[in-house]
Amino acid sequence: MPNYPNKRNLIILTTTFILGVLLLEQFIIFPLINEAYFILHLSQIMSNFIFKTAELLLFISLNYFLTKQKVFLMPSKSWLTVFLFIFISIVCIPFFSTPHLENAILTGLMGGIPEEYFSRGVLLSFFLTYFVRNNYSRTALIKAIFSSNFIFALMHLTNLSHESVSYVILQCILSFVSGLSYSAIYVQTGSLYLSMFMHFTKDFILTADVSSQLTNILHSSFAMFQLLLVVITFIYWNKHEPRLIRLIRYSSNEKQTYLT
Repeated sequence: MPNYPNKRNLIILTTTFILGVLLLEQFIIFPLINEAYFILHLSQIMSNFIFKTAELLLFISLNYFLTKQKVFLMPSKSWLTVFLFIFISIVCIPFFSTPHLENAILTGLMGGIPEEYFSRGVLLSFFLTYFVRNNYSRTALIKAIFSSNFIFALMHLTNLSHESVSYVILQCILSFVSGLSYSAIYVQTGSLYLSMFMHFTKDFILTADVSSQLTNILHSSFAMFQLLLVVITFIYWNKHEPRLIRLIRYSSNEKQTYLT
């Protein structure tokens, strides 16, 4: 299987990418957004949305110029893809009655798109192409998922500059646990759009704050669904190679992914 990174390249790529993100955010994006916040009298939610949009563009640019790897977006035409899309859509519907609809949608977009592109599209791909570079095994796949989620969770420690220690630790734990279900979707379907959609839904319904028995049931059902998704897919992967691994292998053979 050609064009797979060795351990040294994995460390260099991951470290360079993360440092590039942190430095460019700190010295370019943050100052510009802060200036726009005061000059244009932006609301807090709008300034956060602009920041997240700039962050997404940063991720895309660094991925294009630095790692040159392919991010798989389009879903496959399978029963699983259709089921996931329908289920997640149904969960969203009752929450559109919230008086905080705009904030809920913007919050969902801010979490669902840039965070999934970075954590699953970039970080997870780094580790998948390293741990599964010779042949597929569930153990190697789980190592890749846990490693990428652990790094992404630790990146929330940068929030210590403006949040309490207990809150940041909780953020790290929740981002790691939730990331397992988003990773399961991306790995199994080979579609980053679906993991983005699921991440959007989770943040959207948490922000919507609609008080009713139905929405409480849906919220609990969604959490249970995430847990079941992780358990079922991790068991399934024991004997079945997931779609994303096949896509990465094919893309590597076509010389469209990593340059080593």
